Amino acid sequence: MEARRWLAGRRGFVETKFQDVTERPGEHPKRITSLLELGQYLHARWYGLKKTPETIVAELDWKKSKTEYVKNIMAEPHNIDPRDCEYLAKSLLVSASWFTEQVMRLLFPRQIALILAHGAGQGRFPSEKTNVSAITLAEDAAEMGLDNVSARLMCVLLDGTKLFPAKMKNRQTARVAYRVSAGGKGGNTLEEGEEIDSEDQMIDLVVNHGYAVRMANAKTAAKNLYKLRARAVQAAYLDGQLLK
Repeated sequence: MEARRWLAGRRGFVETKFQDVTERPGEHPKRITSLLELGQYLHARWYGLKKTPETIVAELDWKKSKTEYVKNIMAEPHNIDPRDCEYLAKSLLVSASWFTEQVMRLLFPRQIALILAHGAGQGRFPSEKTNVSAITLAEDAAEMGLDNVSARLMCVLLDGTKLFPAKMKNRQTARVAYRVSAGGKGGNTLEEGEEIDSEDQMIDLVVNHGYAVRMANAKTAAKNLYKLRARAVQAAYLDGQLLK
């Protein structure tokens, strides 16, 4: 609830609405990107199916004591027991494999990424084993509709979000440049960061010297600081080559 209040106060935050979720069997979004969205989806889907916690528990032949559990996971989906995924999917009239994937990826993002990396490189995440073409990177950046980004460098978060270094405008000087930071205390502030005009220099600092850089998020256009080897990053590419 604290996180929701914080998000609601952020400029540009738009709450996800599953307005088109009805009673059609198998209907679900391609991907659920956060635990907040998962709770909203559960509520919207069950509401569309005209199901209540009481009818869900009866349908699944659960004990009545699980009614509070069903109510709780709509508001706090991090409390979902992974062992219940198959049953919950049955009540939602969706694929058990799809629903289990969403829950496991959101509850255990790091572990799922490691499992996929250990396997054959196949799955829903971008491949950790193969390179991509520089043309693909440019197309991805263009598809996002983002301005002033470096299409040479891309990082992929654990949830599959693609990010590109983005130039930002300094409101005081009107200068438009990449913003990098060596990290440490105050590293997230303009005063402690550096403004870099050269794409090559920015890439050198980020790739070879471990600097963080402001990167653009395709979904929110937020420009947050990321290091390529941060815990939240599963893969990074330079000119189409996977960085080790």
